[in-house]
Amino acid sequence: MTYEAAKAKCWKCGLETVVYTWPDHSLFPEISPEKGRPETVRWMWSHTAGSRYWANSCQHCGVIQGDFYLYCEPDGPFAGRGLDFED
Repeated sequence: MTYEAAKAKCWKCGLETVVYTWPDHSLFPEISPEKGRPETVRWMWSHTAGSRYWANSCQHCGVIQGDFYLYCEPDGPFAGRGLDFED
């Protein structure tokens, strides 16, 4: 599987972290992107989603880097990918 990496500033610790997206990514994915999954993509709880999903985490402090920010906010590293909060 091919992952695309980008940099984001962690909302919790403020350090720059690497985040990933992958083909067929949907918001709040429940199906594991198994093959070659980066260590920082983990099964995590999200207060925004109200459930667990395969999410990016900060490589420094381990806190979730939520899909809403990464894909839906204008300054998110994966903004404009055709995903929105209603998907």
